Amino acid sequence: MHFGVLGTLHILSDAGAVLTIASGKQRLVLALLLIRPNQPLSAEYLLDRLWGDRPPRNARTNLQVYVHRLRQVLGEHRIAHGPGGYRLAVAPHELDALEFERLSAAGRPAEALALWRGDPYADVTDIDELRDEAARLTEGRLTTNEDWYDTELDAGRHHRLIPELQAFVEQNPLRERSRGQLMLALYRSGRTAEALESYRAARSRMIDELGIEPGPDLRRLEQRILEHDPGLKQDRELEAADPAPPARHVPAELPPLSTTFTGRRTEVKSVTEYLTVPPTDGAVTVIAISGPGGVGKSALALQTAHPAAHTFLGGHLYVDLRGSTPGAEPSVPAAVLARLLRSLGVTEDRIPAGQDELAAMFRSLTSAARTLVVLDNAADAAQIRPLLPGAGSAVVATSRVVPSTLDGALHVRLDTLENDASLELLGRLAGRARIDADPEAAAELIQLCGGLPLALRIAGARLAARPDWSIAELAARLADDRVRLTELEHSDLAVRPSFAVSFDALSTDAARVLVHLGVLGLTSVGVPVVAAMAGRGDVRRDLDELIEAQLLQPAGDRYVLHDLVRLFAREVAERALSTAERNRALRDVMAHYVATARVIALRIGGERARWRTSAGPAVDAEPAVITDGDAAADWVRAELANVMQVAGQVRERPGGADLVGSFVAAGNYVLSGLARTAEQITLSRMVLAAGATDQLRTFAQLELALTTMSLRQHEASIHHGRAAVDGFIAIGDTFGEASAAGWLGYVLADIGRFEEAFEMLWRAIEIRRLTGDRFGAIATANQLGLVYRESGNLAEAERVLHDAVLRMRELAAEAELPPRQHVLQAVLLGNLAKVYARTDRPRETITCLEQAADLVTGTGHDRLVPKFIWGIGDAHAQLGDHAEARTRWEQALELGRSAGIISQAEAADILSSPTPTQPAALR
Repeated sequence: MHFGVLGTLHILSDAGAVLTIASGKQRLVLALLLIRPNQPLSAEYLLDRLWGDRPPRNARTNLQVYVHRLRQVLGEHRIAHGPGGYRLAVAPHELDALEFERLSAAGRPAEALALWRGDPYADVTDIDELRDEAARLTEGRLTTNEDWYDTELDAGRHHRLIPELQAFVEQNPLRERSRGQLMLALYRSGRTAEALESYRAARSRMIDELGIEPGPDLRRLEQRILEHDPGLKQDRELEAADPAPPARHVPAELPPLSTTFTGRRTEVKSVTEYLTVPPTDGAVTVIAISGPGGVGKSALALQTAHPAAHTFLGGHLYVDLRGSTPGAEPSVPAAVLARLLRSLGVTEDRIPAGQDELAAMFRSLTSAARTLVVLDNAADAAQIRPLLPGAGSAVVATSRVVPSTLDGALHVRLDTLENDASLELLGRLAGRARIDADPEAAAELIQLCGGLPLALRIAGARLAARPDWSIAELAARLADDRVRLTELEHSDLAVRPSFAVSFDALSTDAARVLVHLGVLGLTSVGVPVVAAMAGRGDVRRDLDELIEAQLLQPAGDRYVLHDLVRLFAREVAERALSTAERNRALRDVMAHYVATARVIALRIGGERARWRTSAGPAVDAEPAVITDGDAAADWVRAELANVMQVAGQVRERPGGADLVGSFVAAGNYVLSGLARTAEQITLSRMVLAAGATDQLRTFAQLELALTTMSLRQHEASIHHGRAAVDGFIAIGDTFGEASAAGWLGYVLADIGRFEEAFEMLWRAIEIRRLTGDRFGAIATANQLGLVYRESGNLAEAERVLHDAVLRMRELAAEAELPPRQHVLQAVLLGNLAKVYARTDRPRETITCLEQAADLVTGTGHDRLVPKFIWGIGDAHAQLGDHAEARTRWEQALELGRSAGIISQAEAADILSSPTPTQPAALR
């Protein structure tokens, strides 16, 4: 997508279509977001700018409608809403103002000025901020104009520059730099008197209007002209008249088609059709094929150019621009133009010297007869633009970066091959019979190559060269991450150099981000993790650069590394970073995970969670933004696999075991509500094996007691529970001792060892009472009520649980409860409901469970809600309302499926019965 503000506000789709936003207010909202791209603007800020101090009554609703309609045009992902307000996601190359500033700063004024279409924000400048931004951009344009005049003067084109400079100076009479440029151009053209007159006119105007003399540079230039300073002259005149175009030669330069090209049917069809339709109104057909190295861009370009070639009577030109060729510099456009002119029959003595003249002759020749130009392996749009042919002709350009500033281009982005196309390519190279003989090994080989055509070609070539190898043998070689890139080399083909070209072109900061991603070994990351790893918050531009270099792929609010890029980054990290630097990167990311787990724990558990969040070392890390329980659950789903991978690496590094232990201590709040039992067990065992502090090892024992019980491993839970009790006693943590003793009592009761259970529970209650821990006493009373219920004493169970519910409500009346304490309140009601159900009181059961479901919704404990809803269904069935019962059971199963604790197939099987049986996951 392309946003244009250097003129009237306009938007182009990726395919080059104009996207219309007719509403004036919507255009104002978009313009305000564009002056601060990728930065949040609050609703209050936008409301004030749209309506000032006289907003309509429904202003906020109107704003939401405007944003909704903008999203319909731009795409839902473009405008995000977060704590800071609305943010428009814009890559640097997508906004012409940002591209203008980049080109200007890079010393490419001609390209920068070519982006302008008129006055900036021309149709939306009725707000102060927009007027200010337009003025800032206009000033930048004037400065860039002056930069370009310097370039032209240095090239000796002073004669042709004079008319433009005179017009510029007339419009900007007080700008001394351009006045001096005009004086110099006049003097070099032999018009000394006019140069001096221009100075006198400037001096007179400055004295009259400003009351000051010209600056020292302008006065010094006047003196040098008066003295006929030889330094103002040039050694030779560089300007020359354009030579007349010679006779036309018809070239046919397309390389042959690949016999192994597979897949891409949709892309081949759309590009071929686009090529064969001549453009109208003097336009040029431009097709830009982009994608990562080795993805098959060149092959697609030729696969589409050959079928369309017969429609180009002026011939077919092909040139490799070497934009991403290992060990080579990108071709200079002037040299390429000279080569293309020779291909068109222009003799050496007729080829002009300057790039502009070369481009003009090329356009003239290619406009005479429709010509197809394939510009392969381009560095960027700036390299392509001077090589565009004349009206009516066509260009197919390939590039790793998306040349989004090419006006009107059809953009085709290539990704890796689908499995079927990968299998077909491998079969064409290695022989279909070998693929059919071992399809499982072939599928594994495709996965190890990541669907990258270059990697598949190398694998196929190696198999073709070694008929004695089975596919399984090569797959086994590639399965070793340490040597996979080395194994993906054959003859003149290799994956590693392809990545290296893109890597070498990165800025220092972007390269460092990729190298550190190699240390982590993660395939999907979010901005907070990258920021933690880089040690700074401003990493989005680096990520954008990596995306543009095709070394990273965006996936919503996350970023994905191709598996082979990940291995390349790891190799570079091992060479470029010391062991200490790699350790620090892992610790920094683990510290970020610990900080986030602690934030979640405090948000869900309130002050009681400090017992867990204070365990382990303090961390100086920025946590992820967690607004509520749902956000915490989303964070776990997105990040837990990464937590496990980083923890597995950092645990053996200095200080790493304590960081993993700190995550385990706080992570109970993070993981227990989402049924992440396997991960809790794995992390806890890491802590025990890695030599963390006694405190953190004790927390790990407690977590193992909790999680093994959820797997019905009673003896293991009792073992870890007793170890946790002993550990907390040893470190003098009475709170921990009470928590572990209470849980141990619950486990013992579950296997009928009621005497031991009561002993542990009363021990826990006594500690809670002595320390004034009201909430803890209620939590332990919940466990005691469960033990009474399981022992058959339903009356005592009801008394204890009902009393605990009342005490919990007293606490809630005194102060706002954190989410975790709402969860306990819900659990108490759920347990009391089970007592009511067993004593045939369905209405009381429904009341308790409805209250419980309301309390736990939004706390991140997704798996509890469907359990409560199922119980409501059972109670309705007791009342004889089977229709309502079934509705509730269906609702419970759908919620369970969404929470990931029951599969779609299981749900369908359960509902196939007239009277569904409660699944174990919802008990």
